[in-house]
Amino acid sequence: MKKEITETVYTIDDHPNPNAVYDWVRGNWHDLGENTVQEMVDSLKALADHVGGTLDYSFGLFPDRGDFVQITGGHKSRIKDLKVNDCPLTNICWDYDVINGYRDGDLDYRVLSALHREGEYLYSDEGIHEHIECNEYYFELDGEFYQ
Repeated sequence: MKKEITETVYTIDDHPNPNAVYDWVRGNWHDLGENTVQEMVDSLKALADHVGGTLDYSFGLFPDRGDFVQITGGHKSRIKDLKVNDCPLTNICWDYDVINGYRDGDLDYRVLSALHREGEYLYSDEGIHEHIECNEYYFELDGEFYQ
């Protein structure tokens, strides 16, 4: 005996209750910013190597009381030749923040502020919507991801 079952799934723009989708994503996709954090670490490591310093850090996408970033040793004079707008360390936008933060003496503040703003955006309705739309994901009526 053969039985055919059909299921209706929705894009984020067609979903009758997009808030259910946003809630489901926030409750289940805890790694939306994992790539962002790794890119920031890569930019910091490249900067530390460029200036001859040692990188020490502990941070995440969302504020935590123990967050910090520092490069000890190293020589600020080695960043004079860097064209910051070209993202010369890794070709990723975070180069801009790490170079300017190091140059201005506020690396910790600059990096943590940028990461935390990005975390807020990624998990905002707008950020989730963009992520879902770009990846052409589908969701069930209750907001759950359709696999």
